[in-house]
Amino acid sequence: MRSLFNLAIVLLAFLSLASSKANRVPWWQIKVTKSQGPNACIVEEVPELNKKYWTECKYWPVRKVCGKETIVRYECCEGFKQMNGEDGCTGVKPLKNVLETARDLGAKKFVQYLEDSGIANELMQDGTFTLFAPFDHAFESNIGAAIGARIGAFRGSSNSILRYHISPTKFISKEFSGNNEIVSQHQGQKLRINKYSTGMETVNCILISRKDQEATNGIVHMIDHPLDPSLFMPRDVAQTVVLDGRFSKMADALQRCGSGLIEPGKTSYTILAPSDEAFLKIPPARLEQMLRDPASCMALLENHIIPHVMCFPVITQEYNAKTIGNGKIRFDCDPEKGHVVEGHRVGEFMLGSNGVVYVLDDVLIPDRARTVMELVENRHLNTFSQLAQLAGLDDMYNGRGDFTLFSPSEAAWYCKCIPKSKSTTWNNITQNIIIYTQSL
Repeated sequence: MRSLFNLAIVLLAFLSLASSKANRVPWWQIKVTKSQGPNACIVEEVPELNKKYWTECKYWPVRKVCGKETIVRYECCEGFKQMNGEDGCTGVKPLKNVLETARDLGAKKFVQYLEDSGIANELMQDGTFTLFAPFDHAFESNIGAAIGARIGAFRGSSNSILRYHISPTKFISKEFSGNNEIVSQHQGQKLRINKYSTGMETVNCILISRKDQEATNGIVHMIDHPLDPSLFMPRDVAQTVVLDGRFSKMADALQRCGSGLIEPGKTSYTILAPSDEAFLKIPPARLEQMLRDPASCMALLENHIIPHVMCFPVITQEYNAKTIGNGKIRFDCDPEKGHVVEGHRVGEFMLGSNGVVYVLDDVLIPDRARTVMELVENRHLNTFSQLAQLAGLDDMYNGRGDFTLFSPSEAAWYCKCIPKSKSTTWNNITQNIIIYTQSL
């Protein structure tokens, strides 16, 4: 009998054989998968990042996760088990209650918390529960350990954190939509479920790594981090920003020109909220100039708002999200920095009634909110910038007004089309390549 669980296929060894097109299953994986027998599903691992993705699929495209190579191995699909002398997974796994199912799947610490609190007795009875159970490693991070300490400090059956992981109704992933809410046992407080086109799903922007594990009295979804009810705010994302003392500059911008940006009743927004410290990186006079201009102020706000919920655990490679101003914001995951937006690290997040708010340490300034000289510097047109300064034009092009600049690229300065005569001065060159149009 083949050893189903010990077989691991290292994708690095086969990348040269894989199809050149992204998201295509290579021929060798199809061949290997067929050799595993019935009901064998792929588990994708990223050893360098200590991540696992249970796909519940027989085939899975070759990919990188946050720039790191993946390893594929095979386990029995949900509900099946191996039988002696037979290939694949031909046996039916006996069902247990949600508590024992979670324990078997690797949530021993969480189950111990439930037992210590007395809640475990309820989960062993008949019912239709949905249990979001954190893996043991979920409590090893600093934040996970802090949540574990809060759970341990209050062991009664009314423990709000533990009950926040339980819903009194059975929800399988097929019932999840792109953005919906379900009720938890913690005072009816909501859990936000998001489903993405990649097939990945989150609860409160925490990745559901292993879903739809059937139990006698419900369903278990395994998650990578404990849920914290204190992160779910009973107000919309715009109010969350305005009332949180860390975002007074962002709140000022919303009050000046952001009326109507967040539509009442629409339940899908992500606000990338720069902290006040982030705004301090912009000179006060320049920030005031930016906010005083209605078009510039609006462009700045629109560049920080996305019209759907973005949960960073599902970002495994570069992704460009459209803002409410139809601009593009680049999301990516970096092995060193973690998840980043336009190359800037993302801080903590808060959930509102209609979306999510992320804390940023930098302001994402769109082109529409920049002066022409800032655009020149942002595009690394260093030679042109030096010429403008030598000609004394930099102050003018950093001020108010409407300008059209025709700037050569850096490479253009080294072509033979630029005259080299002694009579040519930096100022003459600059004046000849700049057209200034003042609005009427």
